[in-house]
Amino acid sequence: MTSHNDCAGEDVLVDTTTGARSPAAPTGSLLLSSVPLGWRGVIVESHRLPPRELSQHYVIGHGISVNTGTHPISFGWNGRKGWRDSVINPGESHFLTQGEFNTPRWLQTFDEISIVLQPWFVADVVRDGLPGDRIEFATQRSVDDPVIARYAAAFHAELAADIRKGHCTPTR
Repeated sequence: MTSHNDCAGEDVLVDTTTGARSPAAPTGSLLLSSVPLGWRGVIVESHRLPPRELSQHYVIGHGISVNTGTHPISFGWNGRKGWRDSVINPGESHFLTQGEFNTPRWLQTFDEISIVLQPWFVADVVRDGLPGDRIEFATQRSVDDPVIARYAAAFHAELAADIRKGHCTPTR
């Protein structure tokens, strides 16, 4: 059986200054990933992220991050109105639309599930003829949405079940 850290992470951040791409999760923090499973239009990853502050970047795709830990996490970001500090409680989520600038920091180890929806996939689901680059979502921080929390838990259970069956193979 393959260890979870051997599975390739595909959430990608793009540095707004240099244009350089980097994985959303540092080495060793990826626990589970849907990438080796070939899910169409969605990438789901489970991470245990150490405390850190990221430089300004944007995510490729529409990203949802759900706190799957048992404790509130002190969380801050630089937004349109300057620096903001808040807390993301267990089960709460952040939602960022594709291309939106993000400069987050968290002060404790952050267990989370990220769900990244590819714009073309969202356009296919919407099916009203809009191209993927014309669909935007409203960014939200520290949102208590039980439906999103249930989806995150279901995705986590599915990934864990597939890993136990040996479906996650190293790609790097």
